[in-house]
Formats: sequence, structure tokens, C-alpha cells
Amino acid sequence: MKGNQRKVLIPFSGNSVGGSHISTLLFSDAAPHGEFEVTIGLHNYGALADYLLNADIEFVKLPPLSYPRSTLVSSALAVL
Repeated sequence: MKGNQRKVLIPFSGNSVGGSHISTLLFSDAAPHGEFEVTIGLHNYGALADYLLNADIEFVKLPPLSYPRSTLVSSALAVL
């Protein structure tokens, strides 16, 4: 049934590891393997990449994230 599987990409920034990361990874592992093809993607190599490598969990490299500075953030920083 490999050809009929739904493909799911779970993207992470990759800079940190926390409870939401672990929960999402456990959830992805529990997905029925015959129905879903789950791919973990990391935008950056960091703490999460180390965790995944140690846990022998495969992942793919995604393009780096760039966070645009919004005027709201710039305005908030100007106040500080």
C-alpha cells in the first residue's frame, strides 16, 4: 500500500528540543505506517538534530528559515 500512503511532513526549526517536539515525534511514530508516510524535516541543525540522531530517527534538511523583522517587533524593541 506504499503508493496509497498519505505523505505528512512535520517541519521543525531544529534549534531546540522540548515537550512539544517529543510529543509530536511520539504522535508521528504512532501514525499507522500503512496509511501515512511521515517525514521529519529540520530547517536548522541544532539540539533537535542531535536528539534525532541519538534516537536513530531519520530526518531531512529543509531550507533555512529567515524571520523578517516586522514593524511591530521593531517598535517593541525601540521602547526597550
